[in-house]
Amino acid sequence: MHIQNFKPLATNKAKKNALQILEAGLTTAEPKNFLKFFISKNEIQIGKNRVILSNYEKILVVSYGKAADSMAKFVSELVDVSQGIVVIPKYAKSCFTDKNFKKFFGSAATNPASNIFNAFFFALLIAKDLKF
Repeated sequence: MHIQNFKPLATNKAKKNALQILEAGLTTAEPKNFLKFFISKNEIQIGKNRVILSNYEKILVVSYGKAADSMAKFVSELVDVSQGIVVIPKYAKSCFTDKNFKKFFGSAATNPASNIFNAFFFALLIAKDLKF
């Protein structure tokens, strides 16, 4: 349950109904509830095409935004990720720790250049070792 203080807030039927609607929305918005249609054990479904990730030597993941942390966590549970970058809001509570991921905190609203530059620079460091 997302709303940790549900019972104290649900003091009447109308409030309980409103909280149930909010809870349903929060559950539906969890990345795992929509990513599961596109990502399964070491494969990604893109339209009618299925990409078998075990055919690739390295898998790199870049995730940016409010749900970046939980999306990276979901993907790393199903895919053997070589390296990754996660950029989440400055004051967000991180739910994901993985030695293969470099995490950046910040806010595009307050200092977009800093976040984007640091994440982009790190991506370049990873990519320089790749052969295309």
